[in-house]
Amino acid sequence: MRGSVESYSEMTLRELFKVIQTHRKYEENKYKDRWIQTQMVCYVSVLPHAKKGARIKPDDVLRLPWSSTQESKEKTKEEIKAMLESVANRYKTGPLSVKYGDEDISSS
Repeated sequence: MRGSVESYSEMTLRELFKVIQTHRKYEENKYKDRWIQTQMVCYVSVLPHAKKGARIKPDDVLRLPWSSTQESKEKTKEEIKAMLESVANRYKTGPLSVKYGDEDISSS
């Protein structure tokens, strides 16, 4: 943040809050820009090694947490039950259960 100590001391709390908020947003954007640049470098370096005709996207090479193409898929009841059974079998526990909305799902 730029500015003299006097300029900050003359601000109201609301003005100071806005300055800090704007500075944090600026730093966050810089951080994301650096990661996007890294993603593009990785993407371009992988392209010559991809199979001919392969449709590779930058998110396929390096997925970023804030990427808009990232899907948020909710698990189905069958998938949750399969995961519970897998964990129960792996760790030799008894039947496991989890609350899913208003319903209890358990492994057999």
